[in-house]
Amino acid sequence: MLKALHLSLTTYHYWKRQFLTGDPNQKLKDTIRSLAAKYPYYGVRRIWALLRKNSDYSRINHKKAND
Repeated sequence: MLKALHLSLTTYHYWKRQFLTGDPNQKLKDTIRSLAAKYPYYGVRRIWALLRKNSDYSRINHKKAND
């Protein structure tokens, strides 16, 4: 199957491991989605400012909040 897809064995194992570990930013994504649902007219900058007020994300970078 790997030959038909032109994938190496290491690439296969890398993506297999990635799918098993899950997303390390899932909690952040859920928080952003809940803030966006609560404040539907807020843009990226306002959502980021709300995240910064939260103690869990007080040191979050604006680039991370855009993901």
